[in-house]
Amino acid sequence: MRSVNSYQQTASSWSAIFTMRSILFFLLISPRLLVAQPTSPLDRVVSVEVRNERVSEVLRQMSQQANFAFSYNPAVVNDTRMVTLRTGRQPVRIILAQLFQGQTVTWKVRGNHVLLLGEGETKRSNPDREPTHFFLDGYITDGQTGRKIASASIYERTSLASTVSNPYGYYRLKLAHNLPTNARVEVRKRLYMGESVSVATRQSRTVDVRLRAIPTAQPPATTPVATSTTATVTAAPPDTLPPQPEPTPTLAQADTIRPILPDSPPAQTAQADSLPSQTDSSPSIQRPSGREQARDLINQIYTAAQQLIHRQNLDADTLYRPFQLSVFPYIGTNHRLSNHVINHLSINVFMGTALGVTGLEVGGFINLVRADVRGGQFAGFGNVVGRNVYGMQAAGFFNKTWGEVHGMQVAGFSNRSGDLRHGLQIAGFVNHARHVTNSLQIGVINTAESTNSVPIGLLSFVRTNGYKRFEVGANETFPVNLTFRTGVKWFYNLLTVGAIPTDTNGESVWQVGYGLGTGIRLGRTGMATLEASSHFVGNTQLNQTFGQGSPSTMFRATALLEKRFGRLALAAGPTWSLYNTGGQLDNPAKNPLANTRLRIQNSPIVSSLPFTSNGWASWFGWQVGVRWAN
Repeated sequence: MRSVNSYQQTASSWSAIFTMRSILFFLLISPRLLVAQPTSPLDRVVSVEVRNERVSEVLRQMSQQANFAFSYNPAVVNDTRMVTLRTGRQPVRIILAQLFQGQTVTWKVRGNHVLLLGEGETKRSNPDREPTHFFLDGYITDGQTGRKIASASIYERTSLASTVSNPYGYYRLKLAHNLPTNARVEVRKRLYMGESVSVATRQSRTVDVRLRAIPTAQPPATTPVATSTTATVTAAPPDTLPPQPEPTPTLAQADTIRPILPDSPPAQTAQADSLPSQTDSSPSIQRPSGREQARDLINQIYTAAQQLIHRQNLDADTLYRPFQLSVFPYIGTNHRLSNHVINHLSINVFMGTALGVTGLEVGGFINLVRADVRGGQFAGFGNVVGRNVYGMQAAGFFNKTWGEVHGMQVAGFSNRSGDLRHGLQIAGFVNHARHVTNSLQIGVINTAESTNSVPIGLLSFVRTNGYKRFEVGANETFPVNLTFRTGVKWFYNLLTVGAIPTDTNGESVWQVGYGLGTGIRLGRTGMATLEASSHFVGNTQLNQTFGQGSPSTMFRATALLEKRFGRLALAAGPTWSLYNTGGQLDNPAKNPLANTRLRIQNSPIVSSLPFTSNGWASWFGWQVGVRWAN
């Protein structure tokens, strides 16, 4: 069965891509790796209960319970501020959001430390500057069990901004401030019903989303289940592209910096452009251990593999854009959602990927399309399409289409398609199609499972309804010949070798030939064929075979009748031969057949034939053979 995923098998043919994808896949599916990584400090669960205490006391309680350290600059983070806070068991990031609500404080993780940073200097120096971005963040949970859902895809359709939830269900999505008023954020996870979040305001806020698992015994419900005090969540629109099976990557580590909108400056004067220093109560930051460095490297690999997670979660989603420009896959205007976007005009400076094309795609090196191409696709090196092509596909080296081609494939080296229907394949070397219907293949080598047309090339192979014969035969010149015929009955190729074991001087003479033929069926077991072939003739004396002048050549025209008996067949018929030595016929140094006799009336030698002139000879002969037929 063909599928979009087949297109990944082509990419794996490039060793570098295959190696990288293999490493990523191993890291993503290995449960031991996930177990080996300690929980991020921001996702560790703690509880806090203070009344009219300093912020530093709240930080101390959280760091002791969760076994990590805070690091910050007291000039940026006012840790003497008095607060009253009571929480149940919550992740550290949720408590920090409550603790610094309205403050110019952000945070991020470095090893086993949480760095508290300030974001207020730019706002205070230019208070009239409008923000260009805002953030949505929160947790994705199972609506029935409350379990945090990792590796969920979160994206916005207009800007194609996207992210994935980390191993603890947390996500953070950066959105442009100039989004349309009807913008919505989509949440998708394999085996769960999709949810859609209305972006009503342009302020950073928390939106927790609950997903409902797809029932196994009844159709999915359409009622919304996600809740938020600041956003409206509705069920996602029905799928527009059937999902394709694929190996499931596991978890991807999302960014852990949580933004807080500026409100009022800290009580203490900030030291601009200074690095965070350590408070007296906080342990000094140590150089990350080898284990922590390895974990950071794995997290970077997880981030690079986010598009693989989108691939499993978003195969049911189809996005449309009139234009895209990319340099490499996922480095372009469609970002990490490139695999899920259908473009009308697509330009890939070097290499790019998309879900589909409805107009024109041009690539400097390779174009990769998961679904259909409708229009033109041109690449300097190669095109790869996961489903069908309706139009023209041209590349400097190869074209590969896993589905059907309705149109034309032109390549400098090879074309390959699932089915070729009402189209044309032209390649500098090889064409392949599974089923060829009302189409034409032109190349040095053409191959197909079945065809109802005539392939044109040096060799053509058709597996099921083609014409194949392997023959052991004899003729008036060479008593031993092996001939292989392949193609279709209307037009086939033949390769042949033959020998005279010994002539009158005890030397061996041989021939190598290539030809074309056509056949007409005569009933169920009979066939009449006409063949024309050209042969190079030589002997064991190399100085005779490759002497001065032109090599000895023979042209033969043959009319044969074939009678089949199951897989075996007998064939016989008359032949006409035209022979040229490139010199004198009676000169053994120029004529490999000078010391042989033809097996015709009176067994004449070539030089004694009545039809000879200026090194040319002509005669009528015969050919018989036993064939193994398909």
